[in-house]
Amino acid sequence: STRVRSSAASDVYKRQVHEDDIKVWFFSNLTRENLFCALAVLYANGNDFKEQPAVMNRNFVDHGMLHRKVRRMDCIQLFLAYYNFLTFENRLTAEDRKELKGIV
Repeated sequence: STRVRSSAASDVYKRQVHEDDIKVWFFSNLTRENLFCALAVLYANGNDFKEQPAVMNRNFVDHGMLHRKVRRMDCIQLFLAYYNFLTFENRLTAEDRKELKGIV
């Protein structure tokens, strides 16, 4: 009976998620969520260019409707979004890529 319990406890321990795995999962999901939020702002609808955006917007820049000068912060945000997107893409598994091909 004790042997069965220790074997069962061993199986549970092997399947238990370790603290390091939780940290990796948490930061991976947080990074992904931040990237998608940044892309949503960058590619947000221009609403017929009625109101100038506080954060750079692709539609305003592409159509020449951004009336303020492009700031250094805008460039930094753009490059950070680009870097984080490349990092996200590099972490995709083969299974993730197959799934994405089905969506696109």
